[in-house]
Amino acid sequence: MDCKYVEDVTEDWILKQCSLTHSDICVVEEISIPGSIRQKISGGLGSSLVSCLSLRYLDISRNNISTLDGLQYCKALETINVYYNNISKLSEVLRLAQNPNLREIDVRLNPVSVMSTEYRLMLVHALTSLTMLDKVAVTDKDRMLSLKYHSTDQANQLTGSHNDGVQAQDYRYER
Repeated sequence: MDCKYVEDVTEDWILKQCSLTHSDICVVEEISIPGSIRQKISGGLGSSLVSCLSLRYLDISRNNISTLDGLQYCKALETINVYYNNISKLSEVLRLAQNPNLREIDVRLNPVSVMSTEYRLMLVHALTSLTMLDKVAVTDKDRMLSLKYHSTDQANQLTGSHNDGVQAQDYRYER
């Protein structure tokens, strides 16, 4: 059996997958569309969630998603699971900074989570309301290290010197 890749995700497609009606879309709080061996979302969600004003939880794990564009419309979003997708750019995950209520995100098994030594430091710094990242609690120590790394890095960029004090690889986290 071949896997069907859905590239043009629409609101109607979301409604059908979740057995929702058009009147449900504004009040739905949870959407779970994990990929399967039969069907995966490819690319991104586009504007398919623009009407999901109350969406608090989104599971789009195990798909082939490479962009998180469109999630900025989900201002109530608290938890997102994008585990095991195809997100390779840190800038895609940083789009989630537009979601002020975001508390938990799981980006494990995406290329971005292993490509950059600064990955965790960048996300903790940019997504200030996070309490859980990749199934690991965000601690005060994480926040301190992130601030220290970023302030040192920014200072070094301004002066043209090297990052002597804080090295991102010093702050790798065991998962």
